[in-house]
Amino acid sequence: VILDSVEPSRTLAGDLAAREGFSVEFESDPEKVIGPSAGSASADCVVVNLEDPRFDGFEVCRRLAALREPTATHEERSPCLIVGAAARDDPALIRAAFAAGVDDVVALKRDDGDSFRIRLRALMRRRAIQEEARQREAERAAAHRAAEQFRLLVEGVLDYAIYLIDPNGCVSTWNP
Repeated sequence: VILDSVEPSRTLAGDLAAREGFSVEFESDPEKVIGPSAGSASADCVVVNLEDPRFDGFEVCRRLAALREPTATHEERSPCLIVGAAARDDPALIRAAFAAGVDDVVALKRDDGDSFRIRLRALMRRRAIQEEARQREAERAAAHRAAEQFRLLVEGVLDYAIYLIDPNGCVSTWNP
């Protein structure tokens, strides 16, 4: 989702993202991205024009970042990336954007579109890697819980012998 009401920058961001193969949706009303019926819950990334004259881009980023917090209800939570876009490289603007919770700030300049595309692609790849790591950690935790439950079951049986044999035919574990 590209949240921008300024036509030249909106079109530029859309064209650059589309050239990377991303499906692009445009929105000029922040409430449609952040509000109760927001579409950002299904978006992978929201690019916010930090210099948009019609809304406070930093406040939009703060509100989007709040939706990722554990205190947000499950219906409100949005795992989307938040990217601040600006036409100028102002260190104060960049600091303020990161303080507002963005994942990255990109310069949206017609003559430097490669930087925007490369950084957007890198952010999406990083997000995919982080999601895969979270899934693997959840799978490891589930396997650990299952192994612990099995161990407790085996140790809890006292009037029967329960044992496991490894592929070589050796007893690998048994109950007391």
